[in-house]
Formats: sequence, structure tokens, C-alpha cells
Amino acid sequence: MEDKIKEIKTETKKKTTAKKKAEPKTEPKKEGVDMSAMMTPEMMAMFMKFMESQQQEVKPMNVKEEKWTKASLYNIKNEMVEVRNVLDGKVVYVSPKTKLKYKWLEKGDIEILSVEEILAMDSKKIFLRTPVLVIEDERVIEGLGLGKVYRDIELIENTEKLEELDIDELKEFVEGLSDECKNNLRDEMNKKINNYEIRDYMVVDTLKGLLDL
Repeated sequence: MEDKIKEIKTETKKKTTAKKKAEPKTEPKKEGVDMSAMMTPEMMAMFMKFMESQQQEVKPMNVKEEKWTKASLYNIKNEMVEVRNVLDGKVVYVSPKTKLKYKWLEKGDIEILSVEEILAMDSKKIFLRTPVLVIEDERVIEGLGLGKVYRDIELIENTEKLEELDIDELKEFVEGLSDECKNNLRDEMNKKINNYEIRDYMVVDTLKGLLDL
């Protein structure tokens, strides 16, 4: 009996359950989406244009803007720029360099001059610094130091902005103008006042006193 029990125990020890091997986990494959396949030709063209514009807008860092001086304007002396008459009348200019004659028959007329011609014109201060003529090019304005003169012209041509100044600022502005600019402002104010376009009594009264209206 004891021998049988020993045999049963021996067989029990020999019987072992085989361990199952862990199967590697497989994640479901993510299928990539080809956006280009979903775009129409028109959409693709718009997308490419957008990408090109983004690349063009990227500017290099630490690049200083060029400051224009009279000397540096000679580097662009052959470029042509617009010159406009701000005088309420005819203007004639004869170039001392080329002997060419330029005519502006009335206010607002535009002639095209080279930068070199304009540099020669600046020797006669009456044309650009009074001013009788204005240059429509920021580089030349900066190079010749005409910034303040042109800010004055902008106020004269946009008289609504003058009405926004207080009386002391208005007096300072008018008293600092050249005689030619005062004449231009006088003509503009005469029209505005006679047409009742300026209704601020203090402004009208101040301008009449300053400009002998």
C-alpha cells in the first residue's frame, strides 16, 4: 500500500503544467493620411502660394535699415522719381547740369526727374526747401533732410489736421513756416473759410490774424 502511494506522489511531481509563452502585443497599424491626395489642383496651388509667401516674409535678423544721406543718393543717381508742384501756379526749372527745362503748369502737376537732377536742383534752395516742388520718394527726402519741410506740407495739404491742434500749437506751426508755405496755407484757408468748411471760431480767428486773411 505504501509503495502505491509513493508511486502516485512520484507521478504527481513529474506532471508539470507547461507555461504558455507570452505572445508579443501588436498595436494596430496607423494608416498615414496623404493630404495631397485629398486636395483639388486649385487647393494645392493655393497651398503652394501660401508656403512661398511665408518663406518670403522671413527676414534675416539684425539687418539694419539703410540710412540715406546726400552722399549715398549718388549710388542711385540714375533712378527716376516723381516731382510734384505744390505752388498754386506755374513753375519752371532749368537744370544747371543738363540745361534741360522742366515745366509744371499748375499745382499738382508731376514731372519725372533723375535723382542726379534733383541733387543739382537742391543747390537752388527755393525749389525743394521753400518748397515749391516736393519729391515723391522717401529715400531722397531722407537723404536731403527734408523731413520737417514735408511734414509741414502734409499739414497744409490736409488742413483738417490743423484743426486738431490747440491754439498755441497752431501759432507755433504757422509762425515757423517759410513765406512760400504761408502763401500756400493762406490760399487753402481762404477757400475753406469762405466755403464755411472750418467752423471752429477760435481756429478761424487765429488763422486770420497769423495769415492776414
